Order: sequence, then C-alpha cells, then structure tokens
Amino acid sequence: MTALPQPHPIPSPRAGAGPDDLSAGRPPGLYFAGVVPFPPVSSRPRLPAPKPAAALKPRRGNEPAYDFLASLLDQAGIAIEQYRSNALLRRVPACLRALGVSTVAEAAERLAARPALAWSLLDVVLLGVTEFCRDPAAFQHLKATVLPELARSQARLRIWSAGCSEGQELYSVAACLAEADWLERCELLGTDCRPEAIARARLGEYATHGQAIAPAAWRRAHLLPAGENVRIHPRLRVATTWRVSDVLGHPEPGPWHLIFCRNLAIYLEPPVAAALWRRLGEQLAPGGYLVTGKAENPAATGAFSRVAPCFYQLRPPC
Repeated sequence: MTALPQPHPIPSPRAGAGPDDLSAGRPPGLYFAGVVPFPPVSSRPRLPAPKPAAALKPRRGNEPAYDFLASLLDQAGIAIEQYRSNALLRRVPACLRALGVSTVAEAAERLAARPALAWSLLDVVLLGVTEFCRDPAAFQHLKATVLPELARSQARLRIWSAGCSEGQELYSVAACLAEADWLERCELLGTDCRPEAIARARLGEYATHGQAIAPAAWRRAHLLPAGENVRIHPRLRVATTWRVSDVLGHPEPGPWHLIFCRNLAIYLEPPVAAALWRRLGEQLAPGGYLVTGKAENPAATGAFSRVAPCFYQLRPPC
C-alpha cells in the first residue's frame, strides 16, 4: 500500500497577495508545480440563469406550499411529481427560514422578485447530506473486497457518484484508490442537479467542523489546511470530474464498474425509484456494483443481487 505524502501547513501568502493567490510558499511537489492550482473566484463556474417567474406553472392551486416547491424545482428542470410530496413538504419551513419570511406567500413573492435565489433554495429542499468516509462499514467492504476485485479484472476503472452532493463521498473513494496506488488508472465522475453543490465539489474546500467522522490519520493524509477550512489534496482533485446533471433524466453513459447512488431513492415515488434502478443497471458493466443507502433495495427490480449491506451486483443476463 502506497500512502500519500503527509501534507504540511500552507504558509501565509506573500504581502499584497489577494485571497485567491495561494501559490506563494507552497511545499515543493505537493501541488505538482502548479499543475492543479485552486481556481480563483473569477474562473469558478457560473450558475445557469434561472427561469423567469412568469414561465413557472402552478401544479395545485389549493396547496400553496406544493406550488411553491414545484416552481422552485422547475428552475432546475426537475418534475416535483417524481418525489414523495411529504418528504419535500417537510423542507418548506427550512425554506422560509432561509428566505427570512414567515409564510409561503411571502416566500413565493421573494422568489418571483429574485429568481436567482432558487439555486440556494435547491440546496435546502434537496438536502444532500454527505461526509468523508460516511458509513465506515461500507467503506471497509469497498476497500477490502470490491475495489481489489475490480482492480484485478479491469485495466481502467470507471466510477460514477450520482447525486454526489458536495463531493465528499467521491473524494473518499478517490482516497481509497490512492492508498492502494490505483488512482491514476481510474475515471471518477460526480454529478448532481444542484449547480452550487457541484461548484463546491469542484473547488474541494470544506469547513473544518463536520470532518471528525474521518479518522485523524486519514484527514492528515488527504486534507490540507486552508485558513479556517480544509482542502482536498491535489492528487485527489485532479483525478475527479464534476458535472451538473440530473440522474433521473440523464444517466451518464456506461459502462461503469461502480456506481454510487445513495439515499436518493428513498425520497422518490416507488415507480420512479424502480425506473432509476433499472436505468443505472443498464449503465453498469457486467459484474459491476451499485452502492446504495441502507434503506434502499434495488434487488427488488430483479436486476441486482445483494452481496453485502448497501452493495448490489448486476446479475448476468438470462
């Protein structure tokens, strides 16, 4: 097993440097001689323009909260009918708090006046909860069984994290591959329908709090200090690709050897969830693996066999 070099504290920028000029005083080689610098603010991806409020159609005139959520999801081209309405309606109070209003009517007026607020509210409604090395038992099985098996049988691994949120899970997978010296022979893609989540994943910078779930040795090897935040080691950042995409409407073309789609289907209507599992199975390579949340069961579709908690393998065609 080849461990990553231990990171060193980043020295303070030179006098007069701007907040995004972090090149001064970097440890030699740690940033690969500037091959993967952290992007300045001016070069970070811009979010797509939201739809004008006039283009949004109400779905249920007698349910203002539902109409408000439908209009919000329309901004991202997401059909609210795909989701369990009760799960989404529970997020309405959080939307009101985020907007600083007390009623749904006020929230709808605020959104109509400032449609760009929709992108931030998508993060509130489609809550993407993720952490580094979340679910340690699943990551132990991944490291001990699944990745070695795939690495032995494939010259190049293709791994897709669908609904990747801010990227911590895919970066954790990249770290597993780096520790085994397999990272450079892998393609890793993360997709999410929320542009702001993808922008944060691409930047690879996170608040220090909330990272305690990852072992201290893991944090030292794969995270670099960045003021009050931490940054992903460049070796992991340069190995990942991020794209704004809705897995429900646009599955990424396979074949993929390993797909992560965790804790999304539990919020979907059952027929939509079943269709999602079938589409993901169509994109998996023979013998490929699908990793899900603990409460999700794609085996019910008949396309997968459960091989371990959260791990399902594509069944061979009859």
